[in-house]
Amino acid sequence: MAATEHARTASLPGFAELAAGDRPGAYVRATWATFLELARYVAGPRARNLARTAVAHTAIETGWGVGLFCWNPGNIMASGEQPWFSMVDHRIVGETMEAFTARFAYFRTLRAGVTFYYNTLSRYGAGRALELASEGDPQFFPLLRATGYFGGFTYKHGTESAPRPDTDAELAASFAGTLGRVDAELEPLERRARGVRAFLGTVALGSLAALAVHRIAAR
Repeated sequence: MAATEHARTASLPGFAELAAGDRPGAYVRATWATFLELARYVAGPRARNLARTAVAHTAIETGWGVGLFCWNPGNIMASGEQPWFSMVDHRIVGETMEAFTARFAYFRTLRAGVTFYYNTLSRYGAGRALELASEGDPQFFPLLRATGYFGGFTYKHGTESAPRPDTDAELAASFAGTLGRVDAELEPLERRARGVRAFLGTVALGSLAALAVHRIAAR
């Protein structure tokens, strides 16, 4: 079933920042909470590693969100009766790059798209892709190529496309660089979150102390 909508997901929180030039930061801020929340159901104590790997991978897939369409962060093809939208993709044929029109899975929310993305990863490499992603291992990226997730080219920091690296080592190194960029954008986010938790903890302790004093005074 074709989806009626075929447009960039302009409702992505922080999308204006993407257009303004802060693509990596805006993409991480807009998607991190969703990737992390759903990763907890998939990877348990390794949820953070899975989420940062997933954000890095989907950043490559979508050019840090600029190419995020219809809430499909993994650019996953539609299958069967799944709702879809059409978009031009590229593949390597011999020594040349060939454009073709493909049907991609369509979702109504980022949460639905991320859920489907994690489910899809679990099927690649007999589950090995999800395992490597949960370890934060850059070898995750070469494995995806080896098992057919992608076969064309990668995006470097969401600006220009380039032929994919020829070796697994080059792919892993490229992915490690993107992971590093995600980590750099996460650092201030997580620092603020720790500050908020510490503040709320202090407030809670203060409230308990005040309650204890009140009860003592009431005796």
